[in-house]
Parts: sequence; structure tokens; C-alpha cells
Amino acid sequence: MSDTLGVAPAYFFEGAPGPELESGFAEDNASYVTEFLSTAEGLQLNKAFARIRDTKLRRRIVDLVSHIAETNGSAKP
Repeated sequence: MSDTLGVAPAYFFEGAPGPELESGFAEDNASYVTEFLSTAEGLQLNKAFARIRDTKLRRRIVDLVSHIAETNGSAKP
């Protein structure tokens, strides 16, 4: 997936705590990503995001979505 998006694999885990902080977190995080990408919305978002070539714009979109999630009172997975 990282090749398709043109990003390093670490990109998908920016800001995530390391596995040393909580036992099993790395496995739970991978499961969450897999579950999200198997949804219709996750797949649509992934495909659309992959078509954006401007790295600064992609970063701003990630920041925007993060901000919306935080201000919307969404709980972290």
C-alpha cells in the first residue's frame, strides 16, 4: 500500500505510540487499520488519497481530518 501511495510504511503510523507503551498495542493498531481499509469508506478514502500527488496537500488533509476528529469528540481507537 505504501508503494501505491508513494509514502514510506512509517507514514501510516506517525504519531502512534510505540508497542513498548502498552502490551498488544501494535497488534491492535494493525487490526484497526485492516478493519478500516476493508470498509467501503476506507477503500474510497484510500484510493482518493493515493491520487493526490502533492505531499504538502496530503499532510494538510491528514491534519484537517485529525482536527475534525478531535473537535468532534471522537474517541481514539
